Amino acid sequence: VIHTRPVHRNAAEWPLVMDLKRRDEGSPAGVLRGVRLQGTQILGGGKALLSGFTGNPIRDVQFEGLRMTASIQETSAAQHDRPWRSPLDQVAGEDTMTAAIVGGYLMGASFRDVRIQWNQEAPSPEGHALFLHSSDGVQLDGWQVRQAKTGGNLAALHVLGSRNLEVRNSTALAQTGVWLQLQRMSKQDVFLSGNATGAAYRDVLVAK
Repeated sequence: VIHTRPVHRNAAEWPLVMDLKRRDEGSPAGVLRGVRLQGTQILGGGKALLSGFTGNPIRDVQFEGLRMTASIQETSAAQHDRPWRSPLDQVAGEDTMTAAIVGGYLMGASFRDVRIQWNQEAPSPEGHALFLHSSDGVQLDGWQVRQAKTGGNLAALHVLGSRNLEVRNSTALAQTGVWLQLQRMSKQDVFLSGNATGAAYRDVLVAK
């Protein structure tokens, strides 16, 4: 169990970070593969980050049974910075993206049986359950999610510039707006099977 507070040391809390970006020109690029996490609970605020970079993806990560109580905090751009920010290999928007889970440059990752519940103590601003970009061969299986804000404009699952995405056996919860948004992708880049999306205003949106 990872229990966070919404704000820690004047920055947004990052309860889970897997980040391969280099600290300086003399630092070698890290390698991360074959990580398995089962039965993880994240309670409180902040967001999880899994991020490689161009030519150096995080490979073969598997999450199963993830339970996350998330909240989106109204903070300044500077307060979104991770505590040990990497000055090189930055990906535009990762730090400031409002999402419970942010993933980028993942290859062959699997996320099964994931439930994200938004903190109901205060109204949530806009936010995704998942923002995924620049990834290949990611599998989402058994997700139960919606966007942070009731009636909000952001999709529950937003996937940008990725391919070979599989979404199976997943559910759009009540008051979901757009369930899955594909950006800089086509429907041929994603395989959908066994999903229950009847509660969503729109199940799949393809955007430029």
